[in-house]
Amino acid sequence: MEWKGILGLIFRTCEWIMLLAYLNILWILFTVLGAVAFGIFPATAAMFAVIRKWLIGKNDIPVFKTFWNYYRAEFFKTNGLGLMFFITGLILYLDFKIIDFQNELINRIFMIVTFVFTSIYTVILIYIFPVFVHYDLKLLQYVKHAFLIGVANPIRTALMVLCLITAYFMLRMVPGLLPFFSGSLLSILLMTFAYQSINKIERIKNNLAASNDG
Repeated sequence: MEWKGILGLIFRTCEWIMLLAYLNILWILFTVLGAVAFGIFPATAAMFAVIRKWLIGKNDIPVFKTFWNYYRAEFFKTNGLGLMFFITGLILYLDFKIIDFQNELINRIFMIVTFVFTSIYTVILIYIFPVFVHYDLKLLQYVKHAFLIGVANPIRTALMVLCLITAYFMLRMVPGLLPFFSGSLLSILLMTFAYQSINKIERIKNNLAASNDG
């Protein structure tokens, strides 16, 4: 019985590895399908949508069909979101470049302000896809929700950043994993932590609503 259990664990682990590899290949293919610039955000959102289905217990969903339907349905909306993040990221990058040309006092002030905005940008960025696939909102509302959930869960947010850094160095050390896990591994880590944070916020909201009704 114990051996059977071990075999079952090995089988499920291999199955999850294959699913993540398959999902990552879909992510790469559909990113290229959108000429990269227009495919990266819809493909990433579709990947997070599939992972969210897995996390809520829908393990038997057709991966390709789910991915394709979400990619197609949210193509323009996700690209609008991507444009916002690209422009904001470009502005922050240029700000860091400009810092070198300021006098010492202005340089320090500008550096602090830019660092604060970059931190906010990072928090929003790591939560934006989990929030996007979980809620149906307007573009700016996704940004607001991502920021508030991230700030309300500082420990999980810090763990998400740590996971990203760890996964980055792991993939860099073993570049052969990039075609199979570069996106899916990072996505399942972020989605898992973010889903816990979202559930925590929703439980608090439900408890407050119940208290008010009572």
